[in-house]
Amino acid sequence: MVTIAKIVEKKVANRPFLQEALARGLLNYGAVAEEFHQGIERELSEKVKHSAIVMALRRFEEKLDAKYTGDFGLSAESDIVIHSQLFVITFARNPKNVLALQSFYPLVDFAAGDFFTATTGIHEITIIANEKYKETFMKSIVAEDVVELKMGLAAITMRMPWDTTNQVGLFYSMTRALAWKNISIVRVASTYTDDTFVVMDQDVGKAYYVLKNLIKKE
Repeated sequence: MVTIAKIVEKKVANRPFLQEALARGLLNYGAVAEEFHQGIERELSEKVKHSAIVMALRRFEEKLDAKYTGDFGLSAESDIVIHSQLFVITFARNPKNVLALQSFYPLVDFAAGDFFTATTGIHEITIIANEKYKETFMKSIVAEDVVELKMGLAAITMRMPWDTTNQVGLFYSMTRALAWKNISIVRVASTYTDDTFVVMDQDVGKAYYVLKNLIKKE
C-alpha cells in the first residue's frame, strides 16, 4: 500500500544530498514538505495535509543510519600527490589494442615520477597519462577504436595507511566532499591504498584543499 511515509522516503532517497541534510538536522521540514506536497497528492490521488508530510519527514530522519553521515576523517598519515598536464583516452578492447597497451609500460619514465594508469574493462580500455605521451600512444591505437580523448586534466592521489582502507564510508567521504564543492570527477582509479581522482586542471587546486581538509589533525 502506498502511503505518505513511503512516498517521502522514496523522494528523499532519490536525492542523496537532501538525505544527508535531513540526517544532520539541517533542513526546514516545512519548506521540504511544501516542495513535496503536490507530488505526493498526485501519487495518492487525494488531498494531503502539510502536517502529515512534516511528520513523515521527522520519522524518516529518526530511521536514518548514523553511519550515512558520519565524520569519515582520513588518517593523519594520509598523503596527497598531484599530477598535472594529463590526458585520458578510452578505446575499444580488442587483441591489437591489448598488445598496444602492453607496449606502453616500458615507454613511461616511472623513475622520473611520470603518471600512467590503465583500466581494462569488458569492452574498453582507459589510459590516463602525461600529455607528453599522447602522440606516441595514439600511433599504436587504431583511430577508429577511440571512444574518448580528453586533455587538460590533473590527478589527485590519496594514499592511505593499510589499516584504514577497510573503513566504511571512506571512499564516499571523499567523493561527497568533492561533489559538495561542485568539482566534477572525470575518472577514478584505485589500488589497495591509493584512490586517484582525475579532475579538470582548473579544479585541481580546489580539489586539493577539499581533500586536505578531510585529513585528521594529529
